[in-house]
Amino acid sequence: MLLFGHLFIGMFIDQSPLSGEATAIALEYLRVMACCLPVLYVLYVYRSTLQGMGNTLMPMVSGLAEFVMRTASALLLPGLIGHSGVFWAEVLAWLGADLILIPSYHAAYRRAAKHPAGEAGTT
Repeated sequence: MLLFGHLFIGMFIDQSPLSGEATAIALEYLRVMACCLPVLYVLYVYRSTLQGMGNTLMPMVSGLAEFVMRTASALLLPGLIGHSGVFWAEVLAWLGADLILIPSYHAAYRRAAKHPAGEAGTT
C-alpha cells in the first residue's frame, strides 16, 4: 500500500481534476493503516491466544475498549488534528485493546505455568 497505493486508489476514484483531494485523503488513509497494521496483528495474536486458552472475558473487554477508544477518538481527534483524526482513531482503538490483551495474556500464562494441565491435585 505504501508503494502502490495510488494504483489501487485509481481503480476506485477516477483521475479527474476534481478528484485530487479525494485521492490525497485516500492515500493518507492507506499510509496510516499500512504503517500501523503491526498494532492490529498484535491484537489478533493475543486475542486469539487468550481465547484458545479458554479466556473469553478479556477478549470481550478488549472489544469494548476498542469501541470506546474508536468512538471517543473519532469524536475528539478531528477537532484537534483535522480529518486524519478519524484514521488515527482506528489505530488508537487497536492500541487500547492491545493494552488490555497483552497483560491479560501474561497473567493467564503465569497462572497456567503454576498449574500445568494434568498436574496431580488440580481439577
